[in-house]
Amino acid sequence: MIYLLVIISFIFSSNNDQFIVKSIKINGNKTTKKIIIEREINQKIGFYLDSLILQEDKNRLYNLGIFSSVNIYFKENTYIIDIVETYKIYPWPLISYDEIKKELSYGPGISLQNFFGRNQRYIFGTYLVGEKGYLFSYSNPWIFKDKTNIGFKFYNLKQYNIFYNYNYNFFLNQLTLGYSKDNFKRYDFHLGSIQIKINTLDQTNEYYQYIKSKPLKNKYIFFGFNYQFDNRDIYIDPSSGNFFDLFLKYYKGFDNSLDVGSFSLKYKKYFSINALTKPVMSIGTNLILKFPEFDKLPIYFYEYLGGEDYIRGYSSFPSNSPSQIYSLMETSNIIYFDIEIQNTIIPRKDYGRLEFGIDGLLFCDVGSSAVSYRSFNLNEYIIGYGFGLKLFISSTAIGFYFGFNPYNQTYFHVKGDV
Repeated sequence: MIYLLVIISFIFSSNNDQFIVKSIKINGNKTTKKIIIEREINQKIGFYLDSLILQEDKNRLYNLGIFSSVNIYFKENTYIIDIVETYKIYPWPLISYDEIKKELSYGPGISLQNFFGRNQRYIFGTYLVGEKGYLFSYSNPWIFKDKTNIGFKFYNLKQYNIFYNYNYNFFLNQLTLGYSKDNFKRYDFHLGSIQIKINTLDQTNEYYQYIKSKPLKNKYIFFGFNYQFDNRDIYIDPSSGNFFDLFLKYYKGFDNSLDVGSFSLKYKKYFSINALTKPVMSIGTNLILKFPEFDKLPIYFYEYLGGEDYIRGYSSFPSNSPSQIYSLMETSNIIYFDIEIQNTIIPRKDYGRLEFGIDGLLFCDVGSSAVSYRSFNLNEYIIGYGFGLKLFISSTAIGFYFGFNPYNQTYFHVKGDV
């Protein structure tokens, strides 16, 4: 009897032993340092294989944005990670389309991604046609073992304000230091300066006196704090999870520039509504508050309730709106809700170090605004709805939206997310 128990115990332990991870093997990292991959993996050597951890490891590696394909599987006690790296250097032209002016601005740019194989990123670019300006940015998401990140940005744009018909010059310098905790929480601190100068102002401009009543040159030093909780499975194309973003920013004004404060809160939840066809529903909200009240704010801090950022069934240009809702369109305080249903048309797939896919979606947006955080009236709101396509190109998603509203207006919007 004792011998039988020993044999059964041996057989049982032998069968279990085949599910113990005894080694980890990484394939395909020609540029990426091994440590960049290893620090994202929670599966441990000497422990049993956990299918949930395997999927989470796969998602985290993909979310780095430097791989067009990630596959993890278990074979002969080995945890095998196969990756396909995206291009390290590729054109990253600066392109922007102003849907109000119907103007396209563009110029050459280049992105150095996964620099030194350590997931650092440099971007250089300049606008040469349309708006004029330049951009230089650097980011390193993990400079120490505790996920401390650093980044800085230099940005200049010479632009025409279509809302009030003047030209201005915008300069931004920004330093970001942050810390990520337990893969879901992130804390960032921002320090920088902004200089905005109105270059030309025509006295025949109908808004001349209004613009002259405010400083034509503004200088600020700003301080910001950003907290994010993000447990989405795939950042650019989530099927489950939550995204929460809290951003506090204070602009200290100089040379007669008024101090400005801003508060932004975003939340979005994703979940699958059918396991067979796999459509994904998302429900989101966004709250923006600015201080002081609207009439005292510089024009650059105004918000517009219509357009690609909020209610996609409208234009961001107030005069394009029906008279019944005109007063809601230009504001400084916004509360906004949206719901989307999204499903795959062409699955995301690696095409030789470049991933591509297309989703279709339906959306409905609802929002209200106020000139002061104390004066919200939720009985006054606008609603927009429509459909769109979302293109996934490596770690970037570009949305094309056709928006409608109850006043029989139709608008087309383009929005990119990285």
